Amino acid sequence: FPVTIRASNRGDGVWRGRKFTSFTNRLGFRDAKVRDVPLKKNRPRIILIGDSNIYGVGLDWDQTIAGILGQRFPSAEILNAAVPSYCPTIEEVKLRYLMGLHGLEADAVILFLDVADVDDELSYDRRPDGGVFLCGPQFSELPQNKNWADSFEKNLQNRVEKNLTLVGALVRNIRQWLRRHCSWFGVMAYEKGRWAEYDGHLNALIEEGVLRAASSLTRLNEFLKSKNTRLILVVSPGSSQMDYLDPRTRALTVWEAWGRANDVPIISLFPLFYSHATEYATLTQSSGHWNGKGHELVTVELSQKLRTILQGVFSSP
Repeated sequence: FPVTIRASNRGDGVWRGRKFTSFTNRLGFRDAKVRDVPLKKNRPRIILIGDSNIYGVGLDWDQTIAGILGQRFPSAEILNAAVPSYCPTIEEVKLRYLMGLHGLEADAVILFLDVADVDDELSYDRRPDGGVFLCGPQFSELPQNKNWADSFEKNLQNRVEKNLTLVGALVRNIRQWLRRHCSWFGVMAYEKGRWAEYDGHLNALIEEGVLRAASSLTRLNEFLKSKNTRLILVVSPGSSQMDYLDPRTRALTVWEAWGRANDVPIISLFPLFYSHATEYATLTQSSGHWNGKGHELVTVELSQKLRTILQGVFSSP
C-alpha cells in the first residue's frame, strides 16, 4: 500500500520536543511491539483508523486510545491502522487493500473523523485502478501575517491559559474574540480545521471536500458490510470548534446526517470536550493533538458507548 508506515519496525521519534517510541507490526500498524498479526482473527478484533491524533504523535503506545482500550478490554484485539494526514479516501483504499485483497478480518472498524479531513480530501486524487496519489494542498489560504499571529496565540494558550486560572480565562475570551472579528490581526480567513465556520469564496471547494469524504465513507460502509464488519464513526471538535462551542456545528451535523442515511452509528465527542472547555488546554499538546490525559478521557467515553454498540465484543469491565 503506497500511503503507510514501515512494517515490523521500531522508531524513536521527537514530536514538538517530546521523545516517544513507536513500534509497528507486520501489517504496518502502530502496535505495542514488533509482532506478527494473523489475517484471520482468533478473538474479537477491532480496527481503529484515523490520522495523527489516533496514531498518537508524541505519545508512547500505552498512552494512546488503542493502547488504553487494549488494557481495558484484554479479550479483544485492538489494531491501530491510523497514520498522520489520513482522510476517508485513503482509509477506504487502505481497508479495501488489506481486507479485500489480503483477507484481513475484523468485527468492526472505528473510523475517527478529524475536522482537517475535508481539506485533506482535496490533497489526493484517484488513479484509474482505484488507487490514490498525493496531488498537494488545494485551498489552504492564510494571510501573510498569519505565522506570527498563530505563534503569539499558541504562546498565550500554552503558557498563560494552562498556568494562570483567572488571567488565563480572560486571555481565552480575548483570543476567541480576535478569532471571530479580527481577520486583519492574523486570524485566517480559511484554515483546514475551520471549514465548518467559514463562509466565503472557497465554499465550493469545501463542499467538494465534504462530498469526497462522504462518498468514500459510503463506499467503505458498503464494502465492510460485504465482509460482515461493522463501521462506527467517531467525530470530535478541533480548536476552532472549542472556540465557538456551537453544539450544532456543521463539523458534527454533516456527519450525523450521513450516519442516519447510512445506518452507521456516530459517536460524538463534542459534548465530552465542550464540557471540559475550560481545561481543554490541559488535554492537548502544543500542536493541538490530544495528550495522554486527552486520550484517557476519550477512551473512557468510547468504552461506555462501545459496550452498547458492540455488545459481546466490548463486554469486559
